[in-house]
Amino acid sequence: MGFTTTSENPAPGDLSRILNQYLDVMAEIALKWGGTIDRYIGDAIMIFFGDPEFTNDRDHAVRCTGMALDMPGRLESAAGS
Repeated sequence: MGFTTTSENPAPGDLSRILNQYLDVMAEIALKWGGTIDRYIGDAIMIFFGDPEFTNDRDHAVRCTGMALDMPGRLESAAGS
């Protein structure tokens, strides 16, 4: 289910709590994999790799992929809490 569908029914306070919980979990994952959070855009987070610590392009791609694969499982567990 997408964010728009999810956001249509809950009370504003509930929606804010859900969104903050989601963003907290996703930011935690990004930082765990060495990503840098650039900004939050609605229900999205702009994350990049390679700054402030550049290693090499392959390493950044591997860490970014690991982060992306880690997110769905954590999202499901966060939604259940």
